[in-house]
Parts: sequence; C-alpha cells; structure tokens
Amino acid sequence: MDMSNSENDPGKTALGTNIHPKTWRFLGYSITLLIIYFSLNPTYPLKRTLAHIPFSDPTIHIISFGLLVYCFCLSWKQKKIQIFLVLGLIILSITLEILQALIGAVDFSFKDSIANTLGVGLGYLVASFWK
Repeated sequence: MDMSNSENDPGKTALGTNIHPKTWRFLGYSITLLIIYFSLNPTYPLKRTLAHIPFSDPTIHIISFGLLVYCFCLSWKQKKIQIFLVLGLIILSITLEILQALIGAVDFSFKDSIANTLGVGLGYLVASFWK
C-alpha cells in the first residue's frame, strides 16, 4: 500500500494509526501557537520553575520543535512540502529568537536556535523513519 499520499486515504497514517492527516495538521498548528506564545511571553510561571532544572531549556526546545515537525510531516506526505516545512520552521525558530531580543523578553540565544533546529531535524527523521 502506498502511504505517500494519505490525503486520498484518510484512515491510514504513520504507524498504522487511524488518525486523519487534518488532525495531525491541527495538532501542528496548535503546537506552533503554543511555541510562539511561550517564546514571546517571558513571565509564565513554569519558566521560572524549569530554570532550576539542568538542561531543561534545550530539552524543551528540542522536544517542542521535534513534535511540531513530526505532526506536520504526518499531515503532508509530499517530500517537497516537508522540506519547505523544515526550512520554514528553522526560519520561525530564528525569527522568534530575534523577536525575543527586540521586545526585551530575553536575549537572543544561538543555543536555543541550535536546539530548535536539532529538534526539527530529529522530528523529520522520526517521521521519515515511520512512514
């Protein structure tokens, strides 16, 4: 069975689940909004709590961007679209870091951009592996 175009077969996605591609897309958009909100809002209480846990910041960046690209790759099976998504999410990552510096939320962090990019790459690899 060709799984490269799940839009025509909405009942089949990665790992044999019955999750419709539009559901993965909705999850991706929701995660995107959450990432933007938490990136530009320096005052949420969880941020202060997590600051005391070693390696929590890069881990959160890797997991959030990895999960984001994973959801989007499961909703769009075409390689060209997936590559566009990967590049777009890397650009989003860098843009959010610049916006954080401009609005004074936090300083620009090259390490955060690297962690985000690593997350995008890992999410893409996982989604590609489980097709």
